[in-house]
Amino acid sequence: MEILLDYLDQTEYNIIGTSDGIISFVLRKEVYKMILYHGSDMVIKKPLSQKGRADVDFGKGFYMTEDKKMAQKWACNKNISIVNVYEADLSLLNVKQLLADEEWLDYVVFYRTHEGKLPFDDTLYDVICGPTADDKLFVTLDMYSDGFLSKQQAIHIINCMNYSCQVVFKNDAAMENAVRFKEAKELKGLERQNIYLQMTEDRKLASKKAIELIRKNNGR
Repeated sequence: MEILLDYLDQTEYNIIGTSDGIISFVLRKEVYKMILYHGSDMVIKKPLSQKGRADVDFGKGFYMTEDKKMAQKWACNKNISIVNVYEADLSLLNVKQLLADEEWLDYVVFYRTHEGKLPFDDTLYDVICGPTADDKLFVTLDMYSDGFLSKQQAIHIINCMNYSCQVVFKNDAAMENAVRFKEAKELKGLERQNIYLQMTEDRKLASKKAIELIRKNNGR
């Protein structure tokens, strides 16, 4: 529970306790209004949820984030780097909020490897929010998938890492009503080069930290 409380920004959540000790976390209504970013190789004024790949963190969907730097890194993996900006209001949508816990791990592993089973029926939700299994977490996820880490070890290591979160729209009807295109910016020249270099350096540092944590967990 301490890990979860550390992970959550308590200014964004109502923390609800019950007599039997169960605690739930509910996003405050005002938090559902946000600016979201999407890194791409084109301007996307009308995003579609089912055009992407299925073998990514949360399966098919339109992936966005509140973290502008992460969207810039997504864009810099393309030959042409464009960051699309959107205004979104999720207050009338069915939103599933995932934490860096067993449910999130099972969900990501299912879509990335098609092994195991879905921990919940994601067709019940318009939007899935949760940690991004990006370069910072790849080493840990690979070690877990290959059987070198237990589920609890992997979750502990992931919670020790600095990671970003993503907002994934799973259906077009919800997105059409809740998302409005604001602007797009192309990254080029020195700006793009600096972002790419920083991304490469962050990847190296994250891999080094993950390996150190894995060795510590395995007592090596």
